[in-house]
Amino acid sequence: MSTHIVKVAIVGCGKMASNHLDKVLRKAPPSSIALCDTEIVKAQLLGEMYSISNVHDSLDRVIEEFHPDVYHIVTPPATHKTLAVKCMRAGGHVYIEKPVCLTVREFDELHETAAQCSKLVCAGHQRLFEKEFRQVQALVAKKTLGRIIHVHAHDSGPYLEMEDQGLAKGWWKEFTGGMFLDLLPHIMSVFAELVNDLSLEHAFIRNDNQKRPAEMHGFLSSTSSPVTCSFHISFGTKFFQNYYQIECEKGIIVLNFRNKFWYVLKKSKLPELVERLSINYSAATRIALANSRSILSLLAGRYDPHEGTGALIEQFYEAVAKQGESPSPMAAMRKVVELCEQTVRASFAEPDCNRMPAAVAANRQSDTAVDLVTGAGGFIGRHLVRRLLDEGRTVRAMVRRPVREDHFGPCGRHNLEICVGDLTDRNFAAAACRGVRSVYHLAASTKGDLFFQTEGTCIGTKNLLRAVKENDVHKIVYVSSVSVLDQTNFPGHGIVGDNFPLEAHPLKRGAYTYSKLKAEEMVRAFATEHNIRVAIFRPGIVWGPGSEQLLLETHFKLGSRVLIVLGRARKRLPLIYVENLVDALIRAGDAQLSDSQPMNIVDFDNPSQRTYLHLLGRMGGKRYLGLFIPLLMVTPAFWAAEKALGFIQRKPVHVCYQTKSKRNRATYSTERVQAVLGWKPEVPFREALTRYLEWAKDEEKTGSATTMVRPAATTATG
Repeated sequence: MSTHIVKVAIVGCGKMASNHLDKVLRKAPPSSIALCDTEIVKAQLLGEMYSISNVHDSLDRVIEEFHPDVYHIVTPPATHKTLAVKCMRAGGHVYIEKPVCLTVREFDELHETAAQCSKLVCAGHQRLFEKEFRQVQALVAKKTLGRIIHVHAHDSGPYLEMEDQGLAKGWWKEFTGGMFLDLLPHIMSVFAELVNDLSLEHAFIRNDNQKRPAEMHGFLSSTSSPVTCSFHISFGTKFFQNYYQIECEKGIIVLNFRNKFWYVLKKSKLPELVERLSINYSAATRIALANSRSILSLLAGRYDPHEGTGALIEQFYEAVAKQGESPSPMAAMRKVVELCEQTVRASFAEPDCNRMPAAVAANRQSDTAVDLVTGAGGFIGRHLVRRLLDEGRTVRAMVRRPVREDHFGPCGRHNLEICVGDLTDRNFAAAACRGVRSVYHLAASTKGDLFFQTEGTCIGTKNLLRAVKENDVHKIVYVSSVSVLDQTNFPGHGIVGDNFPLEAHPLKRGAYTYSKLKAEEMVRAFATEHNIRVAIFRPGIVWGPGSEQLLLETHFKLGSRVLIVLGRARKRLPLIYVENLVDALIRAGDAQLSDSQPMNIVDFDNPSQRTYLHLLGRMGGKRYLGLFIPLLMVTPAFWAAEKALGFIQRKPVHVCYQTKSKRNRATYSTERVQAVLGWKPEVPFREALTRYLEWAKDEEKTGSATTMVRPAATTATG
């Protein structure tokens, strides 16, 4: 590639931006790349991952100081047009992730700006640049199978399950058809590449039993030829699928984008019965061969799930360098936008794809002091809210999703408000903090990848702190984790104090440690800057009724009774019973604190791993055979796995570092929480285990209630 392109800006620093950077760094060094996101923590995360120091939270600053040649717009779709127009007027070419625009009106403005500024636009329709699609396209062009009669697309995945687990993309709810518009541009771009002059005939959606859009069906036809297309998108399945069937006059082409293979089924001159069997055999053979090639490619370190993105970026950069044509023709991009817009209109009976207004209801006005609990739908939050209510306090419980009617105890409590929403929404955070005296901040993302957890935990914390300042909240009680400590340097058998150094390489430890460490740093900086009282707790493994888990370190089950435990049998478990933790949280909420130094918190009488298994069998009647394997014995295997995975993924993995963090047998000091709050665990381990086992027994007998409540208090889209 020509050296003409010397500066690249990535605008929007989520997971998709990471996919872009993997390819861009093959063409440009880190010093020639700028990262920009309005949430600076996301840009900083990408910067740490890829050793890029040029990070910003202002596009204006990037334009003024860096003057990029190419901008990658990898932000939520509602911002694409505005940002792309701004970047082109600043002198840059733009690569825009799909959907390029939400409406044809937006795209026409984009097109006009590109023409006025003589800049290229490239759409993120990467499936058109996958090797398999190019091969199929060449076969179709040869017409050895005759003309195309019909093309059917199927795209599915457990997206509703992801939504239930809080793993949905935030922009899915920003406008009508958001979730479907994550997939529709791919489908329409393939259709438009294979069939000319497509027009939508009809489209409709089907809802699930919670009245959420779960499926979309559509039918299209060509106005210039007798070719039709159809598609089916399903979000209710647990199985990811992404395939196309191209029916031609003399055969059928099956193209599987997800598993990266294709094959042809053709009519033969064999007897009908024999032909049926031969077609099945032929299909099975071709699938087996294609999967074998994929496995070999994976083992050789050549498997690239984002090959199409790389090919598209390379062609776009070549076009920019040589002042040629974009690999994404304007007419083709406009057609995809038009078909997507028409499909959403027809499916949802909406006039257009404009953004849906966020629903933020007015807060209840009251002179009573309110305690806000974030993450109230979680395990610790549920226990904390119940205790606060039992003490007669007025509580505003913040949850991401609707909870059962009895989630916080008896129904109809007059001193309870429930607000449903997401702290990543600034307006929701501000509304939730109005009239609040104290905030118990427990909310954190514990599922999803590094990008999702960083966004949910860190941006949520940032928005909450801003709302705390704006609403003059008096105190914050924040729950961090002992995972933020530098566990690879723990003393072998010593005591870990409250001032032990923080993890030096949080990215190596994983998503949870990274996001919790960054969030704790935000809270501590906020306390110092604004002189507000903050109590920071670092609990060990929190357990109790409502949390079904074996309280062991890394372990695997063999059958129903045998446990393979990686770690020493004598290692003392860093447990904290949930009611003991709640005691400390409430004490901190009521105390007059002199500083905001973090406090470790674990119970005093925690058992070893072997003792825990013994007590679980004796008191609970469920006996396990625990096979304890010292981590030093499996370290060579982990080292080999780390090297193999790094080679296959072409990215560094840190299995050995994560294993090293678990090898210690240190215990945590609780001197500070005892001295500052006068805390000690009221429920000893054996009594706590008895309570837990009684709860588990009741749950097994009665099952979980299914009645849900959709609160009418503060709500917002997340």
